[in-house]
Amino acid sequence: TALSAAGAPPGAQTFVLQTMAFVREGRPHAMAAAFFAGRQAIVPDMFRRLQAAIPATPAMEAYLDRHTGPDNDRLAEQGFALLEDLCGDDGGRWREAGDAALAALRARADLWSATARAL
Repeated sequence: TALSAAGAPPGAQTFVLQTMAFVREGRPHAMAAAFFAGRQAIVPDMFRRLQAAIPATPAMEAYLDRHTGPDNDRLAEQGFALLEDLCGDDGGRWREAGDAALAALRARADLWSATARAL
């Protein structure tokens, strides 16, 4: 793949390929759930903890600030509202969304585990 040709670490390759699988499946409710649960719902709090735990360079601080600012809370609310619109009262869509969210969270955990092993 282009990821391996570029030298991306195996854990990052797996994470990106899992993310792209949600896109290729073409189920907007599952895609929204994966992006919401696997990113927007967890990254700001995760990065806030990271900011408090490590000394940061100005570049790292700027990067973390982009992911922890006040807009991120609003984006999380909008992400859930989008998910509600896409799933509505359809129990099957909610189950698929839940499965996608869980898969995205597992992929994120696997990415961080691979990163920790690489360090």
